[in-house]
This record gives sequence, structure tokens and C-alpha cells, in this order.
Amino acid sequence: MRDFASRICVSPSSISYMESDKSGASPQTLRSISREFGVSEDWLRDGVGEMRPPPDRDAELGRMVASLFQERPEGFRRRLLTLLLSWAPDGPEWALLERIVLDLQAEAASTQAIQQDTPQNLGESAPIK
Repeated sequence: MRDFASRICVSPSSISYMESDKSGASPQTLRSISREFGVSEDWLRDGVGEMRPPPDRDAELGRMVASLFQERPEGFRRRLLTLLLSWAPDGPEWALLERIVLDLQAEAASTQAIQQDTPQNLGESAPIK
């Protein structure tokens, strides 16, 4: 209980009062629980909606970038992100990168289609030569 209380910046006795229904959680406490544990305020307060709302796309991207920067400084993903962050938002590099990504997607789709059509994946045995 102490850990929970400290994470939402209230005293353990406040948690005890809330648990015993002597006092409800304040709007600030509900916001703190929501923020700290990723739970919907509406769900906490009224039991309405999803307990864990779908992640905000920008927040999800921020977490992903932060996790990628946790790797070694010389790691490929970190070097790539550092390069991308150095580009101007409307620079010509983005168009080139988009063409490369589209080519990679097409190649991956083609490779996947070929792999799905192999005799092993169709339940047939390969011909003997």
C-alpha cells in the first residue's frame, strides 16, 4: 500500500480511508491513478468504458523512440533515429526515404507471397529430382 500511495502522491492513511469508504477518491487522486497506472478516469470514477483506453498514437511513438534510444550509442536503430531527427520536416530526404520504404514493403509482400506458394506450405511434397 505504501508503494501505491507514494506513486500517486498521497499518504497510506488516505488510501485506507478510501478503501474503507470513509472518503472517496478526490478528482486529483483519480487523475494521479489514471496517469500513473494507465487507467481511464471515467472507468475509475463511474465504471464506464474501457479500463485501459487505447494508447494515444503520439504517446506510443514517444515511448517507442525512447526505448530505441536506450540501446548502445553505436547501435543501428539509434544512429538511424539520430539521422532522421537531423532532417528538416519538409526536406527532400523524406521523399527519398518514402520511396525506399515503399520498395521494401513491395519486396517483403512479394517474398511472403512466394513463401506461401511453396509446396511445403500447400501441404504437398516437393518433387524429387
